[in-house]
Amino acid sequence: MNNLDNVLSLIIPIFFGAIGYWIATFYIQPILYYKKIRQKILTDLIFYANAVKPLKDADNERYYQRHESNRLASCELTACIETLPYFYKIHLKCKGVDIENASLTLMKLSNCSNEMEAATFTDDIARALGFKIKLFR
Repeated sequence: MNNLDNVLSLIIPIFFGAIGYWIATFYIQPILYYKKIRQKILTDLIFYANAVKPLKDADNERYYQRHESNRLASCELTACIETLPYFYKIHLKCKGVDIENASLTLMKLSNCSNEMEAATFTDDIARALGFKIKLFR
């Protein structure tokens, strides 16, 4: 009986440790990564709001930073879709969040240099990612 207790006291923590690692790696980390990308997109949309088209040489830098930031965020968001757990994707759909549409619209925004189109794209991205605030207009 003593040997069985020793074996169980060794196996049970390893088993639950493995389950905890599996849950953290395949469920929690992808969700936290998505939330990090989502927050980065919101801050970039606000920060680069006035860098839609280059006006002067000084503004060119911010315009290209916005362009690069939006393209990178679009790529990260698209890659994030594959790693999200199925139950979380269903949860997002029930909340009205459309990650794929947001990713495509971010790519359109990165190629846009018209202020009216940029405002429309920004509103579409905010709506698709479920932001409750009105960014522009």
